[in-house]
Amino acid sequence: MHTTMLKEERHQEILDMIKQSSKVLSSELSIELNVSEDTIRRDLKELSQKGLIRKVHGGAVLNESAAYIPMNYDDRKTFAFEEKKIIAQKAISLLKDDMLIFIDGGTTNQEIASQLPNDINISVMTNCLPVAIELLNKPNIQTHFLGGRILSGVPITVGADTINILNEVNADIFFIGTRSFSIEKGLTDIDRTEVLVKRKMAERSALVVSVALSEKLGSVQSFNIIPTEKLNYLITELNPEDQSLINYKSLAGLTLL
Repeated sequence: MHTTMLKEERHQEILDMIKQSSKVLSSELSIELNVSEDTIRRDLKELSQKGLIRKVHGGAVLNESAAYIPMNYDDRKTFAFEEKKIIAQKAISLLKDDMLIFIDGGTTNQEIASQLPNDINISVMTNCLPVAIELLNKPNIQTHFLGGRILSGVPITVGADTINILNEVNADIFFIGTRSFSIEKGLTDIDRTEVLVKRKMAERSALVVSVALSEKLGSVQSFNIIPTEKLNYLITELNPEDQSLINYKSLAGLTLL
């Protein structure tokens, strides 16, 4: 059947597959549609130029405007779950007893909270309700939930009350949930009130650590959080030597994990 597909039919098939699984690999598409990887690359390029998808390392995801990540929080928690587990383990390797850390919103940060070992003695301040709930079963972790206004549709607190508390704190590490990161614009996000909290957490932390699925790299949103030079670590699911990270690896002051 696939051998006689018209290009338009193949494009629709690719879009349907991405919608079903959130992300597709070029190698898998080549096998499924019985065409060469060169043909798939041309297909993905055309779909990307139309704004329907976003090309990422080895494949594609739906465009941000097309909500390539499910909007429901529980759905987003299971998206790229294995990749988030890898990121979480790398992040935890930076921690030592007696640290005070910030963890803000995001399902990758929730996975970090879930995987924190029970015997680690640290203090965590978070404005993310799911993160705080994950920490309830960690007996040696002191959890501080930052009050404030709960952002509509997102389980995090924002606003002046949240920022005022942060002004009194000096953290060792900030694990920042990352929607978009580009070398030129740094970390960016879509909601200004959330950005203001993230920026304050970064300002009050000795180290700022971006935890990001690799598909978030190279994208830009409307509001700036911090420039690239203010970021100390970038943690993705990829090996730091991966070719797709070569431009980030060369940045002064930024360590890849």
